[in-house]
Amino acid sequence: MLGVRSKVVLIVKDKRKGVIRKRESEGNTILKNFMRLIQDIIWTPITGNLTPYIDINGVYKQFQYSYPLYVNGNEAKMAIGSGNTPVNFNDYNLANKIKGWDYIDHAEYNYDDANFKGTFKAYKEWRFTTETDIWEAGLAFPYNSTGGLTYSMIDRIVLDTAFTVPANKTVGVYYILEFSKK
Repeated sequence: MLGVRSKVVLIVKDKRKGVIRKRESEGNTILKNFMRLIQDIIWTPITGNLTPYIDINGVYKQFQYSYPLYVNGNEAKMAIGSGNTPVNFNDYNLANKIKGWDYIDHAEYNYDDANFKGTFKAYKEWRFTTETDIWEAGLAFPYNSTGGLTYSMIDRIVLDTAFTVPANKTVGVYYILEFSKK
């Protein structure tokens, strides 16, 4: 059986003091839009029917037949927000976006062939001028749709308690997806 784990790591650093705050929160919240991508890869070539999904703007779209993933230089996007409503399988955006949807700053891909495991780690930084509470984070990927390039949120994590970023500080956010054999 295939297992999917998601987690977010938030870090606030100071040049002189090092790490001021750090929080890691697991989500295990792969959304319906992610499942729709898998559906499109398998179902559309067999049936010829396009798979519907909802982009981060709430617009109903359909994957472009035969090449749903857009890979010509476009990267994943990340966002953070202040909403703390529970994750819903049908979520297509954060409950209350503060920053984002911005291109990630860095991505890593790791494969462990012996243990049937793969990890995707995205990183993004945002600076805040006022003290800000972060409650949620989301990850979106670019897709070709019948209307052109669009982004679809595939994962959303809501923290148990707010993560406070002090005024005039930068928060670094790692968003991690791990696929493994259970």
